[in-house]
Amino acid sequence: MFGGIIEINEEVFENRELTLRKLKQMFFFSLCIFRANKTAPEDSLLSYEYMHEELMSEFDLKILKTHYYKIYPQPLTYNHLFDLNSIARKICKK
Repeated sequence: MFGGIIEINEEVFENRELTLRKLKQMFFFSLCIFRANKTAPEDSLLSYEYMHEELMSEFDLKILKTHYYKIYPQPLTYNHLFDLNSIARKICKK
C-alpha cells in the first residue's frame, strides 16, 4: 500500500479530546506496521494506556529513528530518487 485516506464522522465522537488522542495514535501507527503494546511507557503512542501528550515521547522518537534509519540510512536526494526510479522501471515490467 502506498497511501490511504481516513474519513472520520465527527458527529459520532462526543469527546473531542479522546478523538484527537486516537487520531494521533492512528497516524503514528500508519508510519509503519506498529501496534499498541502492553509494555510501552504510558506516554508512548504505542501504549494501551496512552494519555494525551503535547509532544512525542522519547521512546516513540527512538523507534521511528531506528525504523527509518534501517530502511534508508542517508538523506534522499533528487539524484538518488532518479536512480531508484530508473532501477524500478527496469525491474517492473508494467
